[in-house]
Amino acid sequence: NFKGKSSKLEAIMNLTNKLVEEGNKVIIKTNYVTDVIEDIVQSIGHDPIVVIGDTERVNRNSLYWQFKNNPKKPVLIISSVGEESIDLTTNDIPVALIPYEPEINPREFNQFTGRAYRRNQKAPVTHYTFVTQSETLNRMMLGYLQNLAEQHGIKVPKKFRPRTIDTDMLAMRKA
Repeated sequence: NFKGKSSKLEAIMNLTNKLVEEGNKVIIKTNYVTDVIEDIVQSIGHDPIVVIGDTERVNRNSLYWQFKNNPKKPVLIISSVGEESIDLTTNDIPVALIPYEPEINPREFNQFTGRAYRRNQKAPVTHYTFVTQSETLNRMMLGYLQNLAEQHGIKVPKKFRPRTIDTDMLAMRKA
C-alpha cells in the first residue's frame, strides 16, 4: 500500500488545477478505492464529489447532478461504478477525463470516454492518459495497442518502441 504523493499524483493534481482554472469539469477515475481515493482527494482540493461502490445507490444520481450542474463542484472522482449507463455530460462546459491507472483495453477507454462524450455534450471532451514507464506496463500497453489496432483495422507502427509509448498511444488514438 502506497500512501502519499507520487509523481503521477502530482501531475494529476497540477493538471486538474489548471483545467479547473480554465473552466473545465474534471472526472478522475480510479480502480483502487481503498488507499488511492484519499490521496487524490487530499492532493487536488476543490472539494471533489466522490462516487465509489460504497456510495449509496439512491445518492449517486444526486451527486452526478451536482457535478454536472454546480459550478462550485468542478471535480468528480469515481471508481468503476461510474463506467456504465452514467451520463456525465456538461453541455457547454468542457470536460477532462483523467484515469488514475492506465486503461489496459479499449473497452475501459470507451466506457470512460462514453460517460461525457454523448449527444448532449456541446463542449470538448479531452481524455488524458498518464503512463508510467516500466517493463510490465510496457508489455501491457503494447498488448492494449495491438488490441486497439485490431479493433479499428489499423497497424501498430513498425518503429513502435515501448519507451515512446506516450507518443505512440497518441498516434494510435489519432489514427
